[in-house]
Amino acid sequence: MGRAEAFREVGEAIGSRRRERPAYSCVSGVPSALKLTFMHLIIWEFAVREEHLEDFIRAYDANGDWAKLFRLAEGYLGTQLLRSSQNPNVFPTVDFLTIDFLTIDRWESAACFEKFQQRFATEYKKLDARFEGYTLSERKVGVFQDEPGILSP
Repeated sequence: MGRAEAFREVGEAIGSRRRERPAYSCVSGVPSALKLTFMHLIIWEFAVREEHLEDFIRAYDANGDWAKLFRLAEGYLGTQLLRSSQNPNVFPTVDFLTIDFLTIDRWESAACFEKFQQRFATEYKKLDARFEGYTLSERKVGVFQDEPGILSP
């Protein structure tokens, strides 16, 4: 069996498993594959205190404490932590703030994120208070919507 045939077989096997268990929307219960969906993205920027850099990364990366909390909710698709490539080793001071990190939290829809906020408000506030000292500044850049096929496969 050639390489192309092996890849095709793996692709067919994965595709058949996906058809067996369709992903359901956290809002309507309708299989996501049957409707046009727009991914809900929430982007934050952070200036991190140098002495808390490693703790910040552990808390905010794709497998960190925030992601673990988000995974408890239906419709959470993932978190990405991005570090500035312009100033990777420059840390902010009181006089000069540099945005060192961005996080991108991905949700199936705005409704899924709202449902998460309602259900896990207490846990969210606890984590927010616990990690507040890791940063000099934190700002919500905004909420964005991914048109199908633009940012996602």
